[in-house]
Amino acid sequence: MLLDTTPSDALLDAAAAGKLDSIEALEETARRMLNDPRARDVMRDFHGQLYRVDSPWPTSSAALPEYATLHAELVESSYRFFDDVFNQDHGLREIFTSDRGFVGPRLAPIYGITPLPSAIEARALGASRIGYFMQVPFLLLNGSDGDPDSIHRGAAVLERVLCVTVGAPLPIVTIPPLAPNQTNRQRISALTDSCGFGCHRDHINPLGFAFENFDGIGQERQTDNHLPVDTSGRYPFAEGVKDFANAKELMTILANRLRPIVAGASDELKPAVQAIIEFTDESAKESPDAEKLADLQDDYQKAGATFTELCQ
Repeated sequence: MLLDTTPSDALLDAAAAGKLDSIEALEETARRMLNDPRARDVMRDFHGQLYRVDSPWPTSSAALPEYATLHAELVESSYRFFDDVFNQDHGLREIFTSDRGFVGPRLAPIYGITPLPSAIEARALGASRIGYFMQVPFLLLNGSDGDPDSIHRGAAVLERVLCVTVGAPLPIVTIPPLAPNQTNRQRISALTDSCGFGCHRDHINPLGFAFENFDGIGQERQTDNHLPVDTSGRYPFAEGVKDFANAKELMTILANRLRPIVAGASDELKPAVQAIIEFTDESAKESPDAEKLADLQDDYQKAGATFTELCQ
């Protein structure tokens, strides 16, 4: 799994000789493999699947005329970000809170970054953005013809970060145009009021609305339809309801919940741990091993939630 190849003769011989029988020997072997360049390619594939990096972006050419030439840069900038997290032996905390991203000449204007880079390179993204979920690739993936897609942004965080299964969507065919003196937040709230189970009101919408200061292509904005944007919200975490003023505060809350002293903090670890299990064993998708998942979550959290420790 770590190198995407069959075991070498030397590794098979070591196993046959009983040299890999101890946990310490297995961990040392795993650490050695993780320093192999091939492991970087495997982890790139893992992050791509976990965060759906290669998914089609739903933005039309009318909303973003340069989309066709921008797409490759969007994908590669995402992969470069996750490569950097892995290469620096970081983990989920940095995915939530890193203050830098990877930007090329086509992405830089969306971020408002100058001077323009000549190729994709690491850049500070500014005080208003931290973590992957406030970067243009994620925001644009969850945008619709220039409008922010609050529902899909919230559902993505709910499923891929908090590991909460989203139920069947409401039978909504299209989102209506904004009415005069109406914000996107008000429009989505009115549209999802019929959700009788509180899925949108209590879970999806608060997470999605935290990103209302970013439009459909990920550009920062302060107004929506000439009205101030509202990014505030509250979410019922396992240890209690927490308020946040914006996505930056939400990401900080998620990062702080990774600390072992916080009850229920492993919520954020479930997607990454479950994805690794499924990545190595496809049968786990149909028959997940709850005990194995819980044990790995506990070990991963105690080790500092780095992806190197997760793979070991």
